[in-house]
Amino acid sequence: TPGEEGTEDTWTLEEISSSLRRGAQLTASQLDGMVSAEPSDIRYLMLSNIQDGVIEGENLPYLSKLESKYDKFCLKDGSLVISKNGMPFKSAVPSVGNGARILANGNLFIVDLDTEKVSPYYVKAFLDSPAGEAALASIAQNGNISSISLEALKKLRIPAADMKRQHGVARKYEAALAVIVRMKEELKNRSESLKQIFDSQD
Repeated sequence: TPGEEGTEDTWTLEEISSSLRRGAQLTASQLDGMVSAEPSDIRYLMLSNIQDGVIEGENLPYLSKLESKYDKFCLKDGSLVISKNGMPFKSAVPSVGNGARILANGNLFIVDLDTEKVSPYYVKAFLDSPAGEAALASIAQNGNISSISLEALKKLRIPAADMKRQHGVARKYEAALAVIVRMKEELKNRSESLKQIFDSQD
């Protein structure tokens, strides 16, 4: 789908999405009433759970219940989440298991991409590039904390590409991301091993 006149080589984010919306805006007391000490099939995604482009799933809080009015704030497999605040802005492509639900909070935008037109990891790779960071910065409102409005996000321009090009970029990005995930797990394991050194026997 071409963009506005003179920008046929780009899409707006709205043009390649079936839905763009802000996550659930819960008060601290509302969240306290929903959090579960026991594991459940409902998790809660906060901005702090996205590190190095990866959703740190093991750290997502469990929720005991979820009213139907919050269903629209739950992530779909292959959705894109983008932070509303902060610089640089964060993004991630969630993987939602069968029967599981992940509720995104109000500091995140949920973008349901039209996967017939675009690969989520192609868009994610662009957002992480210098050009993507500059594009996000250009639509941000700069106050004490930089923030993006939903209307501005809809107009964010993404370079258009055919699916062959998109899949090539997406494959490289996913491969690089998998390396980061493995390295983070290795770092975690090595950090845990440090705790054992003092009590270890020669």
